[in-house]
Amino acid sequence: MTAPRPIFLHGAIAGSSCWGSLSDRFDGAVVLGLPGHPTGSAISDAAELADWIARAITQLAGPRVLVGHGLGALLALATARRHPDMLDGVVALGGAEGLRVPEVAGPTHDDAIQGLLAASMRDPDGEVGAALARAMHALGPETLDTDLAVAARLQLRPDAHEIRCPVLVVVGENDVWAPPREAAELATALPNSHMIVVAHAGHLVHADAPVTTQLLVAAFLARLELTLGDA
Repeated sequence: MTAPRPIFLHGAIAGSSCWGSLSDRFDGAVVLGLPGHPTGSAISDAAELADWIARAITQLAGPRVLVGHGLGALLALATARRHPDMLDGVVALGGAEGLRVPEVAGPTHDDAIQGLLAASMRDPDGEVGAALARAMHALGPETLDTDLAVAARLQLRPDAHEIRCPVLVVVGENDVWAPPREAAELATALPNSHMIVVAHAGHLVHADAPVTTQLLVAAFLARLELTLGDA
């Protein structure tokens, strides 16, 4: 029996740096950086991004599970719908049928970064918040603007029912991008899903509650491994 390979897919906040040490805690894990993170040009079309993700993971040995955050969660689900044979499961952190992207426009790129972090995590001025701010500053405003525009447009409705693989939806109690009620609507629309709300956490649930998030992802992978082994 082969353990599922977790493939971590970031959203609009800090690129691959958003995962911190979480991805290091899983054997065989791969961290996938979307175009523009940090090289190349960001892609503004969600369907094109989903196809790009499918091409990027096709050489990775399976079983494969996309662990996406925010925009990455929605893109992971879009990939599962468009390329059902590529994935055996999805973990959607901070995911809903659509995202309520905060209005954070400011006079400078740094102002926008600080606004996003303030809307996304419990302690934006702490050590983790500072590291995320540095990563977002390095990516530049064009990539951030493109990511936020895709996040604002991408809606999984009415296609969520076509996603057949197992999905774990995890949101923070205080997530303003993917409020728990709207995340529950996504979970209900998915044919094979389970949803967890993490107390006292915001949109960056894996930054606000790293141990809880690690345990939830590990449990999902273990349960999926058993299911695949019985197939």
